[in-house]
Amino acid sequence: MMTMKNNSDNLKICIAPRLKEKREAFPESRLRDPQRQGEAKGGLGARAGAAAVAPRCRRCSQRTCGGRAEPSGRPGRAQRGAEQRGHGQRSGRPPGHHAGTAAPRSFLRGAARRELLPHAGGGARLRGKEVNILWAAHQVHHSSEDYNLFTALRQSVLQKYTSWMFNLPMALFIPPSVFAVHLQFNLLYQFWIHTEVVTNIGPLEWILNTPSHHRVHHGRNPYCIDKNYGGTLIIWDRIFGTFEAEDAKVVYGLTHPVNSFEPILLQLRPLAHIWNTFWATPGFCNKLSVLFKGPGWGPGKPRLGLPEEIPVITGKEVPFNPRVPAYLNCYAVVHFAVIMELYIDLLATVTVLSQGTILLRIFFIILSLTSFGFLMENRPKAGILEIIRCSVFLGVYKLGYLRNQLSLLDCAYEVLFSLCAAFWGIQVMKRITSSKDKHP
Repeated sequence: MMTMKNNSDNLKICIAPRLKEKREAFPESRLRDPQRQGEAKGGLGARAGAAAVAPRCRRCSQRTCGGRAEPSGRPGRAQRGAEQRGHGQRSGRPPGHHAGTAAPRSFLRGAARRELLPHAGGGARLRGKEVNILWAAHQVHHSSEDYNLFTALRQSVLQKYTSWMFNLPMALFIPPSVFAVHLQFNLLYQFWIHTEVVTNIGPLEWILNTPSHHRVHHGRNPYCIDKNYGGTLIIWDRIFGTFEAEDAKVVYGLTHPVNSFEPILLQLRPLAHIWNTFWATPGFCNKLSVLFKGPGWGPGKPRLGLPEEIPVITGKEVPFNPRVPAYLNCYAVVHFAVIMELYIDLLATVTVLSQGTILLRIFFIILSLTSFGFLMENRPKAGILEIIRCSVFLGVYKLGYLRNQLSLLDCAYEVLFSLCAAFWGIQVMKRITSSKDKHP
């Protein structure tokens, strides 16, 4: 008997710590602990008894939830409801936040976000085409006389400084993280609709903004002007009367084409036109109208101008595309690839580069794009500008300001730009010599 008693005591000593750990890991087990139930019944105080018997919330493991345990060990409907109400009040959320009513509210919020973001984008496009100063920031996107996926990437550097005002009201009731996700999906959707490959997608044409609808938005035909502003959905245009189905062949671009590949001219020409018109228009109110009314407005005209002043489309319009030798096309492609590598490297290392290095790289990229525009237009001074560009690259690259740390083509770049500078030097000398022979 003594041996059995000793074994029993040893067993209690071994098991007691494990029971304690189990109670701490599983708070509900305290309800079944006879010792704690006895203490609660023994009158150790209402507060101690409540702390020992009060169940923990099955969701937050807190006794202050207000949950009520039913006689059986399994929590019933009353206890679950009390836990939900108590946990909601304690966490600062409305009562019943665990209940199934959260799902409909989440669905409605998501639907509102999906609707408001495309509507805000459509509002930005609407005001961007009907307000002159905003149209100057959006005009670059519409200046392309071709319609393909690259048109979606043709953006103005001023666009982000004017589009924020249409998204700002949504900051009042949409979390920034949710807004960012929906905004990215909205932009991704609008990328693929810049194509002539897709003609019609059936019944979805009634709801979604499709390539057919967006082709009308990019057209300069009279029936296409100020139509189809929607970003993801076309139902807003159908509701507000700005919808127009694709009918005649769409001619893309601006009503008054720029006819240039020079990037700085494309970006700043609209602002220069507004500046000149602003000072040439008499009267303070008329000057304000130049800024905030339509691009076609003038004194004595409606807000958006006169429809009969829109140039008539004859169907014989030819996109601006000067003929250049095949070697120039290959030359531009190779050097554009080099510029793309420098640009990608700039994005990857912008946080560790000095301000001077960043500005120098941006300057070289703009200089290169301008030079490519001159080459594609066969301008007489294109060769001189290309000599300057290649010389700048060699000098700055030697100093390390344009050097890509991950590039394995350092020597190849130096040889390439040296040969190009020599080639264009010879071409410029030939042009000068030939001009002297013609005009001795």
